[in-house]
Amino acid sequence: MHENPYAEQKANGGYSIESSVPFDASIPDGYVKNIRWVGIASICQAVLEMGMSLILGSVAFSIAFSINSPQLQKMREGRDLSPEALMAILTTFAIGSGVIAFLRLLSGVMLLYTRGRIFALTVAILGLAMMCTCYCGPSSLGIAIYALVVLIQPTVIYQFQKARG
Repeated sequence: MHENPYAEQKANGGYSIESSVPFDASIPDGYVKNIRWVGIASICQAVLEMGMSLILGSVAFSIAFSINSPQLQKMREGRDLSPEALMAILTTFAIGSGVIAFLRLLSGVMLLYTRGRIFALTVAILGLAMMCTCYCGPSSLGIAIYALVVLIQPTVIYQFQKARG
């Protein structure tokens, strides 16, 4: 039977499972240094998503004000998608991406202060909903993978526990 060389030895000669740590927690590794970069990437992504949300909202707003225009009346004839349905879809996407952008911004700022690891993981997974937009989809996928890889590492978990006190 192989023994864990990193486990602390008990007084009776056995090893404690609770205290065995497969790394030296006092020395931060490369993943711990990436916490800040995940936060910065999340903030940058949030700014892009907020911009997209504003653009989608302004398009929906312009459709609402021109709903009775002759051009939109012609669009209704022979089409499956009415301007009202388009406005509803754009408004839904604008509100949804705005909420996700705000949550991503909040998690990015929290990561800069080594706080909210579970919240950041949740927002990274929730941010994958941006895949339904072509604009923020690829970068959202990349940031989600980056955040998941960094934030599930044992040294990173220890760093968050140490920062919490």
